Amino acid sequence: MLAILANPANEEYEEMLEWVGGRFDANAFDPGRVRFDNPKVRWRKAFGGRRSG
Repeated sequence: MLAILANPANEEYEEMLEWVGGRFDANAFDPGRVRFDNPKVRWRKAFGGRRSG
């Protein structure tokens, strides 16, 4: 995907650009801003605190 988006001459470029929302800048990604949910909290939200097993 990154190789396609880096090359506007690629035959799949327009389709991939549409898929990502019309704009893509690989340099704009900041891994420091990524936040992950707490898995325990997500489990409780999804399953109401029930435990499997």
